[in-house]
Amino acid sequence: SPDFSPWLSSWVGAVWDERLSENSRKRFVAEMVDLHRKRGTRQGLEKMLKISMDLPDDDTWKLDISERPVGNFVLSEQTEMGEDLVVGDVEQMACYFTVNIVWPPGVQPLPDDLLRSLIDTWKPAHAVYDFSSSRAEDN
Repeated sequence: SPDFSPWLSSWVGAVWDERLSENSRKRFVAEMVDLHRKRGTRQGLEKMLKISMDLPDDDTWKLDISERPVGNFVLSEQTEMGEDLVVGDVEQMACYFTVNIVWPPGVQPLPDDLLRSLIDTWKPAHAVYDFSSSRAEDN
């Protein structure tokens, strides 16, 4: 019988990438309504990555998604305000986060370009991030 999964995924706006496992693609279709509701949030990004990596949607395996808020700073009397003023660097920007994936032994990692593409799609539009991926035995 024909496989209607790609067609069905297009109806709900689900990710259909052949590099994802069949189970991950089916979970995307099944979870898409909840994912769209959480799009642009940390919870949505974490859930999307867990589905992509075929991990259970519980706390048995944690992803490291870290947010770094802008720190406190003081301007002096000599500080000149203008359009070129930059306070801090990219790691101190509002809406900046890091995603660090450490693949457990025995798990086949997904390509970094696929993960970056998924993060780009599901992160808040105005946010910037750093991404790293490594194997547990590399650490």
